[in-house]
Amino acid sequence: MTLLSQITAAILLLIALLHFLWGVNVTWPAKDEASLARAVVGAKGITQMPNFWACSFVTVALLIGTMIVLTLGGAVQMASLPMWIFQILGAGFALVLLARGIVGFSPFWAGLTPEEPFRTLNRLYYSPLCLALGLSVVILIWHSRSL
Repeated sequence: MTLLSQITAAILLLIALLHFLWGVNVTWPAKDEASLARAVVGAKGITQMPNFWACSFVTVALLIGTMIVLTLGGAVQMASLPMWIFQILGAGFALVLLARGIVGFSPFWAGLTPEEPFRTLNRLYYSPLCLALGLSVVILIWHSRSL
């Protein structure tokens, strides 16, 4: 399970890095802020990215999730805390990822995020990635029971 936790952690770290960069006004991979906002937020009429604090919140949440994933997979050992704590934290993290993945396919979400290219990117990449990451965390929780 260490390999699954490392792959999942690498993806989470990459996403955290992107959110950090966006929080400090780097617009990559878009050409400008409005294009980036339409691609990664998708809210109706959006022209600006969320502020530094919103991006930082997501960055920190993803970094915490990364540590949870690495601990559940046995890649990192947190000797001072029992595994059941990471299992509970992991369940919460998995729930958030799975909920985001599922809701991303709903008409409700489509109404909140009608801008292109977000709609297409969400359907093809963002929501499926959230589902895959959430399932990875569930698998890691299941297998961590034997650690």
